[in-house]
Amino acid sequence: MSHNKKPTHSSSSSQSRPNWRKQPPIQSQPSPNPPPPLPEKKADKAPEYDKIAEAAKTEEESEMEGAMAPTRVMVAVNESSMKGYPHASISSRRAFQWTLQKIVRDNVTGFRLLLVHVQVPDEDGFDDMDSIFASPDDFKAMQSREKKRGLHLLEYFVDRCHEIGVACEAWIRKGDPKEVLCREVQRVHPDLLVVGCRGLGPFQRVFLGTVSEFCVKHAECPVITIKRRAEEMPEDPVDD
Repeated sequence: MSHNKKPTHSSSSSQSRPNWRKQPPIQSQPSPNPPPPLPEKKADKAPEYDKIAEAAKTEEESEMEGAMAPTRVMVAVNESSMKGYPHASISSRRAFQWTLQKIVRDNVTGFRLLLVHVQVPDEDGFDDMDSIFASPDDFKAMQSREKKRGLHLLEYFVDRCHEIGVACEAWIRKGDPKEVLCREVQRVHPDLLVVGCRGLGPFQRVFLGTVSEFCVKHAECPVITIKRRAEEMPEDPVDD
């Protein structure tokens, strides 16, 4: 008995199969008319908290600059009522020395002293000059002499500041010392005012008045009053 065999495909049929090998990707060609670019988004305005933070930063920088600035201490100085110019009074020398020892100490770069001398004009406009023989030239000479005396007084304190290396300024004003000092505080805005005190009793203070008490009440800054030492006290406490 014969078996029927399945027909075999000829080689020609295998060649007619499609080619399934992987073809290279087709590269896209750029469009001749590209789309227009998208508009840039505008930056939003700074939020309110950013403005507050910026203001706080500016304030902090100002505080840091203020902390770096030297402390300005105003010291009132005057001439001796016993020795006269160019000698400084006991109370003003004591106030100046106390400022250097207790406030400035070794931190000479952290402070700046403002030395103020207030000259009290004579009631009749003259000092030891005979008013009968006074002339306009005499007035000019008197004013020049008083100014030179005041400068010699300030020279003592300025020289001492330069010796220890602390910065200072010094100037002269005329008028009532207690009122002038308060005006100078208002004008210059020091951090502190140091004033010498004679240590007068209550009876003497009523009739003579004191510059230190007036400044404590009316000066627009902290005020420190420095009393004279007991060994420095003259026989008459009114003298200085």
